Amino acid sequence: MTRSARKYVLPGALLFVIGLVAVDSPAQPSPIPPPPPGATAGTVPVGPTPPPPPPPPAGQPPPYGQAPPPGQAPPHGQPAPAGQAPPTGAYPGPAPHLAEAPLAKPRKRRAEVFLGLGYGDAVCDDEEPTSSCPVDGAATFFLGGGWRAKGHLSLGAEVAFWSYRVRDAWQGQLSNPAQDTKVSSVYFGPYLRWYWFDDKKIDPFLQFGLGIGAFSVEGDTPTETYRFTARGITIPLGIGVEWTIGEHFRLGPQALAYLQKTNEICESVSGSDEICSNPPGDEGNALPWRLSLTATIIFGKKHEAE
Repeated sequence: MTRSARKYVLPGALLFVIGLVAVDSPAQPSPIPPPPPGATAGTVPVGPTPPPPPPPPAGQPPPYGQAPPPGQAPPHGQPAPAGQAPPTGAYPGPAPHLAEAPLAKPRKRRAEVFLGLGYGDAVCDDEEPTSSCPVDGAATFFLGGGWRAKGHLSLGAEVAFWSYRVRDAWQGQLSNPAQDTKVSSVYFGPYLRWYWFDDKKIDPFLQFGLGIGAFSVEGDTPTETYRFTARGITIPLGIGVEWTIGEHFRLGPQALAYLQKTNEICESVSGSDEICSNPPGDEGNALPWRLSLTATIIFGKKHEAE
């Protein structure tokens, strides 16, 4: 072995021997100093006890976690000290601004407007050729609006029109059959609807109302004109069903008829002054009816706080 090799082997062997001795020898714990005079073994020495915090000013609650003086309410959310009932008027729970807010109540949509188109006719005097009601079918149109006052109840108003097809060879009070004849009826009035299922997907209803109306006939010949108008109280009664389509739309069929109890008839021939009279018995009464499709537009949100 050369001199340079012995230079590194001898120190390495010495370190290896020292390591073996250190592993075989158990570690000795460091001695624990004895407790100070007057202290019990196993306790940690502490300093002097700090003085209690000063009481809060009169009329102010103590800090959270500090017992209140006798007769004073604890802070919000802090229970009264053991064995002491909370003073009268003390709020035992969390602060008012931390209390759980009541849940918003669902509210159905209230306002709505509707319009409808359909087919109709009228049951009335049909004497030929002098009938004041020479009709044979009609196109109908109506428009209205309502307010859902309660779950099952809706209040509103409606205006409705009938434009009738006229029978052939109508004459009325003219000397000869009319060549151009127009017959129409109209009524307006409030209504009340009762919905059976209260805003379900399919919701049938019954409708009743009271209003005013008029039934009019106009006939012309090359030499004469005739005007007839019957006015009176109307009593509409209808039934229908609506399907909810989307969030703001309903659609459904409706059948309705109204009785017009005529209390005034006015006539005019060839431009003369209109002559009005009270009709005897059932003269001038009419019963228009319709079968229609109604579209309803709903306003407002589906659920909102009361």
